[in-house]
Amino acid sequence: MPVVEWNEIEQAPPEGYRSSGIRAGWAMILVALATVAIGLEVVVVLQGWSFIDRYGSVSLDEVTAWQRDLNAVSGLYFLTIVAAAIAVVAWLSRVVDNVRPLTGEVPVVSPRWAIAVWFLPFVNFVMPYRVVADTWRKLATAESERGTGLVLVWWLLWISGAITNRLIGAVAAPDDAAGLRITFLVIIAAAIGQLIAGVLLIAIIRQIERRSEARAAADHDREAGTPTPATDVATNPSS
Repeated sequence: MPVVEWNEIEQAPPEGYRSSGIRAGWAMILVALATVAIGLEVVVVLQGWSFIDRYGSVSLDEVTAWQRDLNAVSGLYFLTIVAAAIAVVAWLSRVVDNVRPLTGEVPVVSPRWAIAVWFLPFVNFVMPYRVVADTWRKLATAESERGTGLVLVWWLLWISGAITNRLIGAVAAPDDAAGLRITFLVIIAAAIGQLIAGVLLIAIIRQIERRSEARAAADHDREAGTPTPATDVATNPSS
């Protein structure tokens, strides 16, 4: 049975460039809100740091009030991250759809698969990064923009934070001050990593949008017969 490549599955012929600007705007706003929620979560966790030094003498009322605040910011984070995830994959699907009209190249996955890879077990450890990195490279307007280091840092911070949170949720709560200190440190480190990842994702979305708009404008100028400087849009080799 022949092997089917990712970019051969449901890869529809290009229908022309459609701006992803509105989707990008919503994605950046919602990612920013989710990032703020992560920051609030860090603040609340830090408020519980005093429990370590007073381990064994913390009152039930203090723990209950702290837990209530933590549940509130965790609920806010859940709502914003779900909304942000929907907005980001919708934006990314449109960007992938625009790769061929804007560059003449075939994206690493189809627009539908650009959404699906986020939800497939194990595949979602690698493929979302590959999709974003592929669009980042192919939409570059200069050779110097093709490096994907920023995308890689974003993904490593995000995925490591997500895995850490899953592991913390799966283990039993610590029963001594030393265990509580380690748990708090791990939670804070993971949250700060994801906070930085949120800021980087906003920067990545902005940059990809800038590249898309520059290429679309260059194509419009060529169709209109307006001279376009050769350095405006790079001709990228296939990746």
